[in-house]
Amino acid sequence: MPDEPPISLTGKVDDLEGPIVKLLQITSIDANLKQEIFITTVDKARNCLKEALANVEQRNAWAAPAGILATIVVVFPTANFQDFVVSKDTWRAMFLIAALLSAVWLVRCLWARRRVGPLSVDDVIQGLRQGGSTPAGASPSPPRA
Repeated sequence: MPDEPPISLTGKVDDLEGPIVKLLQITSIDANLKQEIFITTVDKARNCLKEALANVEQRNAWAAPAGILATIVVVFPTANFQDFVVSKDTWRAMFLIAALLSAVWLVRCLWARRRVGPLSVDDVIQGLRQGGSTPAGASPSPPRA
C-alpha cells in the first residue's frame, strides 16, 4: 500500500477505490466530532489521579481483613492446638486476639468505605478541571508516611 493517496470522505461513494471499499456499501457517513477540550498540567493530572487511586484503594481495603477473619473463623473451631514453643492455651489466646483485631480492622475499613463515596470517570475528569482536587462526594484517604 505504499504511495497510495489518502481516501477522501468528501466525495461520492462511487469515487472511493480500493479492495476494502469495494466490499462495503457505504450508505452515509456522519461526523459528530464536537469535542470539549481542557488543558491542564502534568502535576495537576498526577495529583488528581493519585487522589482517585487512593479513593479506589480505600474502597477496596476491606478485602484483606475480611480474608484474614474468614480464615481464622474457619480454622479456629477445627484447630487442635498443641504445645509448640508456647502452650496450647497461649495459641488459642493468640488466635482469639488475631480474630478480634481482624474484626476491628474490618469494621474500620467498612466504615471508611461507607464514608468515601464511589468515584466515577466523570468525577476524575471534573477533578482535572478543578485543578487536581477530588470532587466533594469522594474524599481521598489521608497521605501515607
